[in-house]
Amino acid sequence: MDASTRRTYHRPPSASRAQGNGSEPDQPAGKTAAPQEKAKQQAVLVALGGPGGLAAAVIVWMTAFKIVTWSDFQTALVTAEAVALTALLGAGVGHFWRESSKEPVALAATFTATFAATLALCNGFGWLTWSQNQITAVLGVFTAFLGIGTALFARSRVDAKTTPKKTAPEGSPTKLSIVRHPRTLH
Repeated sequence: MDASTRRTYHRPPSASRAQGNGSEPDQPAGKTAAPQEKAKQQAVLVALGGPGGLAAAVIVWMTAFKIVTWSDFQTALVTAEAVALTALLGAGVGHFWRESSKEPVALAATFTATFAATLALCNGFGWLTWSQNQITAVLGVFTAFLGIGTALFARSRVDAKTTPKKTAPEGSPTKLSIVRHPRTLH
């Protein structure tokens, strides 16, 4: 084959993480976070995920060897609290990490989950003597106020005029077409 008859294949540029699903990039094309920065972020994520797994393993170990005299219900409550605290820690680091986008909704959701898990833990171990109606009322009011506060905060940070519009990735269909089964065509 000579050079004139050879086919040349060009690989389409891959979307950077900042571009997401075809939206406009936050950074100039071809510019991504430095490899050292990505390595730091991954190390932090691993460091945050590790304590959650370790906590679950320690809880199971302590229960299996009867180091603690928890019921199955109390063991589940302690595990839920450990998971909720780990998720809150991860959301906090993700929210306040200088290179990442701020995530007030994730932070509020994990805070709400941690609050609910702590309330259930305290009640399950008898540290609170609230009735089921009192716990439900506290959780309902707390969740409602936190949800409204988070929504108002997020709304104050978003401006529809400056939010980039999503565009379809290059080469993808732009309209939804209905596909019918061949047997139903008449």
